Amino acid sequence: NNITDRAIALEKEAKAQGHRPDDPGADNTLYDKFDPYVKSHGLTDEKGNITDEKYARYNADEHYAETFNEYVNHPERFKGKIDATGEELKKHKEGTPEYKYLKESLDIQQQSYDYFKKNIFGGQEFGKN
Repeated sequence: NNITDRAIALEKEAKAQGHRPDDPGADNTLYDKFDPYVKSHGLTDEKGNITDEKYARYNADEHYAETFNEYVNHPERFKGKIDATGEELKKHKEGTPEYKYLKESLDIQQQSYDYFKKNIFGGQEFGKN
């Protein structure tokens, strides 16, 4: 399976278990905040202040696997989400649904990052020398 197919399958499985990974108003925001998609941002008020920690995507179909611009333009956000997902994974017991979701999401994110680094930028971090 390619990375995009895995991202779609992960969200589909989470939804089948009753979670709402693309809903920032869901009871358990873990499935939204740590999904394998790119461009998760805190919700903001009209002044641009972050109002809570729940996350929403601008485009539900925009996967890490397809997001060249994020690697180039927002490397800290791309790498930061990988790190945050890894930290969250440590908080959950192995074998739980949350652990399985986070582990797969983390692997998808890392594989996508590594793909860009190796295949697009010849091993250069974030396209820089």
